[in-house]
Amino acid sequence: MESSTSKAQTGGVVLGMVLTAHREAPEQLAKNVPGAQLNDNVFAVEVDGISVFLAPVQREYSNEDVLNNIHPVFTSEDEMQAIAEHEGHLIVTAASFADTPAARLDVARAHQKVLKTLARSEQVVAYYREGTTFGPAALQQAVQEDPPVRLSCPVWVWQGEEGVTAYTFGLHEWGLPELQVVDSQASPVEVMAHIEDLAGLLLVGGAVPDNLVEKQSRWLVAEADALNLSL
Repeated sequence: MESSTSKAQTGGVVLGMVLTAHREAPEQLAKNVPGAQLNDNVFAVEVDGISVFLAPVQREYSNEDVLNNIHPVFTSEDEMQAIAEHEGHLIVTAASFADTPAARLDVARAHQKVLKTLARSEQVVAYYREGTTFGPAALQQAVQEDPPVRLSCPVWVWQGEEGVTAYTFGLHEWGLPELQVVDSQASPVEVMAHIEDLAGLLLVGGAVPDNLVEKQSRWLVAEADALNLSL
């Protein structure tokens, strides 16, 4: 079997969106980020040499995706209600064009540092990245992780009739194969923990051990490469 190690894309962009309870909150949150400067309605700050941009927008932007992708494990019922009633969005984008193997991880960590500041506000009711929305409690945990697995490639998991199925959502953005499990006999909690550990290994340039890889496959969600795991 070919090695499951893949090189992450160099440089890149990491984008996510903070949801707030009130319409005026995104601009105030951006102003509270140390060093942020306003230019043409977008705030900018440099974090460890990485440019991070904060753009307040109206709630209607991508609202359908936000509400249709609420993660049931990372979001409580009370948080779901607050998400449904939210009024503001703050798009947070980190970008770098540095040509080094670790550049994408540097960008993700800079993005995470800004989110860590934002997550302290009681105005924050959720965080959205492509394919996943989760509540403020999960966000506060995610900004503490290193590497930032849940911010980069959250794991979706469910119990089916034949066993547990799960997959990451986001590793393809790094030029890496998504990780997935189909009909595992382990518990959902065990499967999620194992996949998160392996995803973190990939993010820092490691490899999934060959004895855990059943086969190279297609991602369960869309057209992308994946590794089917034996867990």
